[in-house]
Amino acid sequence: MSEILGTFKRVDDLTLSEWELLIECLRENASLARFASFLKDEDIPNQVKPHLQSELVRARRQKQQALYECKLIDEHLRHVGVKPIFLKGAAYSVSDSAVGLGRLYGDIDVLVDKSDIEKSKQALLERGWFPQILTDYDEMYYREWAHEIPPLTHVKRGTVLDLHHNLVPIVSGQAPDVADFSKDLVETKDGLLVFSQAAQTLHSAVHLFLNEDFSHGIRDLTDLHILFTSNKDDENYWESLITLSSKSSFEKELQLAVRYCQKILNTDIQSCHVEAIYALKETNFGLLDRCFESVLRFRHPKLDSTLRSTYELAVYMRGHFLKMPFSILAKHLTIKAWRSVVESTLGKNFYDKEHEVNR
Repeated sequence: MSEILGTFKRVDDLTLSEWELLIECLRENASLARFASFLKDEDIPNQVKPHLQSELVRARRQKQQALYECKLIDEHLRHVGVKPIFLKGAAYSVSDSAVGLGRLYGDIDVLVDKSDIEKSKQALLERGWFPQILTDYDEMYYREWAHEIPPLTHVKRGTVLDLHHNLVPIVSGQAPDVADFSKDLVETKDGLLVFSQAAQTLHSAVHLFLNEDFSHGIRDLTDLHILFTSNKDDENYWESLITLSSKSSFEKELQLAVRYCQKILNTDIQSCHVEAIYALKETNFGLLDRCFESVLRFRHPKLDSTLRSTYELAVYMRGHFLKMPFSILAKHLTIKAWRSVVESTLGKNFYDKEHEVNR
């Protein structure tokens, strides 16, 4: 909040114009419902309450809808002998944990064993989920390089489902043994499976710092802040988190998560845990600090620096290089660039129509 307003103030000291800027910025960064979830009602001016209450209603409705969808997906997949694990936003939501309060998200992410992908997909197709029509190249991309199949959309409800068999793209060479993350699964009160808090934390860090898109960076960083804070005094959590990061070779991603939570959100983490995490691997943070301390802050015209676009381009390229070897990346970007030129000239559906004819 001090970053947005340029000064630190208690919530009950804010002027209405400051509230206006705060709400505008939080909404743009998909964080307004989360912010409202942690406020006391008596601290909020009457003129502001409707904006926060409407966002809370939206978040509650999404949570109800997500739970409904997750229970159906779980039922469909268990019917064919598959036990799905719910990931990221969906997992936070169905777990009733602090990190799920006011957390908004788009797709439902589900993890199954790679050997179960085809029968899981078939079970979902039979129950109203359908895939996008893709070009031959995109189908090859998902089949050989990705960690998931193409998104599935429900024909009636419009819900989008991402069905994963790993946590990062296979082509990256960094895909972990999923069994390490699913070692201590937690069953929610509704019978749904999610990762342990330690595994959720590391997955969140990996998803954020192996990515090229930081449009929701501050929202995802606050996920990590809440997970760290909620487990501050749980020694088993920190031991499991550190062990898992070493076993899966994601020590650097955990270091980055701790570093920027502390730098940007002042996350309170015991020094012994911070020291243990930094000792995992020697990392040069010089250029990383410049980039991430910029792109992980709130996006807003009044806050964006002149260098932000440069740093966003840098992390965009970094994310792609981390996900693909250079030879494959060069080919991939060339094909995407050519397709962009063709679609801008002949229409966005050019390749879809061509694909339908070929089929």
